[in-house]
Amino acid sequence: MTALSVALRRISSITLAVAFVAMATSGLFMLAVDRFGSQLRVHPVHNVFGFIMIVAGLLHSAFNWKGLAAHFRLRWSTILGVVLAILMVLLFIVGITRPVDVEVTRKVDDILSRARRAEHGD
Repeated sequence: MTALSVALRRISSITLAVAFVAMATSGLFMLAVDRFGSQLRVHPVHNVFGFIMIVAGLLHSAFNWKGLAAHFRLRWSTILGVVLAILMVLLFIVGITRPVDVEVTRKVDDILSRARRAEHGD
């Protein structure tokens, strides 16, 4: 293993851990604090570290592919992975097909647009 791959492996692991903490804490905050203004303030952290977590997770998975694949050789871990994947897909389907009030959605989108413009000084 080259020095570069060792460094990238370490960087991806550390970045993934920090991104997980940022995603978990910001997500829990947005669930616990039921105030739109507070959620709006924390949302950028959640968005940015979500993207960082995706990149770090892909790198981490690539560097640890053999170990990850070994887990799927065990029947119970394969079943767990399939059950979680099915749950994820079902939750996406429920969320995407769930009816929403178009007028309320439009108002929230307008508020978010104004907040972003004000944040950037436009």
